[in-house]
Amino acid sequence: MARLPDFEGLAMFAKVAEEGSFAAAARAMGVSVATVSRGVARLEDRLGARLFNRTSRQLSLTEFGRTICEKAGEIYRQAEEAESAAREMSIQPRGLVRLAVPMSFGLRWVAPLLPGFFRAYPEVSIDLHLSDASVDLVADGFDAALR
Repeated sequence: MARLPDFEGLAMFAKVAEEGSFAAAARAMGVSVATVSRGVARLEDRLGARLFNRTSRQLSLTEFGRTICEKAGEIYRQAEEAESAAREMSIQPRGLVRLAVPMSFGLRWVAPLLPGFFRAYPEVSIDLHLSDASVDLVADGFDAALR
């Protein structure tokens, strides 16, 4: 089985290239300079070539680093977009909730709450099963039941 790509190393490399220094990249990512340095060194080792020419005062991309810099930056941006979209989706509840409730209790207490619930959570749908019969939550595919 092939190894997974070193996404962390690629992200660190892209951020260093964008920021122009290991220290600035570390600040932007909220990690230590040593962590960024190790991540880039690990990626260089894995790829078998240096990505940066380093001196005590200057950092520049090698020819090899320039060839993969744009793709690494795109991977970094796509990962940020994916995380942002996932965070946004997790903030607003959405989906179908299947709920089994006894008939009289559901009509008296649950049903009157639904209009307000739907206003507060427009992305949520409720499949309300009103019955005095016991249901098998797992077999019947219910998310919750009041008994």
